[in-house]
Amino acid sequence: MKTSDRIFRFTGWHYRDGLCRVRTFVNWKKQAVVVLITDLGNLNPSGSVVQLIEVIVKELIAKLVIPKESIIVQHLEPYGFYSDHRLQPSNVR
Repeated sequence: MKTSDRIFRFTGWHYRDGLCRVRTFVNWKKQAVVVLITDLGNLNPSGSVVQLIEVIVKELIAKLVIPKESIIVQHLEPYGFYSDHRLQPSNVR
């Protein structure tokens, strides 16, 4: 079930904040939160989601937008590409 769908501003490169789309889903049966992070292409004024995924996830956790145990999925919309990033809690500070 989708619980939220938002545009998220993150710390980008060269003093320019970036923008990405963040959709949060809850799988109640598996007790899991799945976060789909989509690159906005030309609408993002900074580095891509692919290059800054760790920064984005750290900021989402720090701002209490997502729980630390979330399953992170990168989505590059024009290409229909998905990449499942299961960041270990020890890697995210």
